[in-house]
Amino acid sequence: MAGRRKTTTKQIIDRDYPYQVELKLPWGGFRALDGMYAFCRGSKITAHPTRRGLECFMRWCFQERTLADNFRAEFGGRRIDAITS
Repeated sequence: MAGRRKTTTKQIIDRDYPYQVELKLPWGGFRALDGMYAFCRGSKITAHPTRRGLECFMRWCFQERTLADNFRAEFGGRRIDAITS
C-alpha cells in the first residue's frame, strides 16, 4: 500500500490563493487594518500572519491578480506570486 502524500496548509493556500501581498507588521500594528478587511469583504480572500526571525508580516492572499494589484496599490506591500511553473 502506497503512503499518502501530506499536503501542508501553505501548499493549499498557495494553490487556492496564488496572488499574495505581504506587509511588514509595524510595532504598533496596522492602523489601516479595518480598511484592509473592508477591502476584502465579499471576496474570497484570506489573510494569515507569517514570521521571519523577529519580524512579523501579514500575508493577504487573493484568487485574482487584479484584486492583489488593487490591494497593493491602496495599502502597499510586496506582491508574491505563489504559482509555480
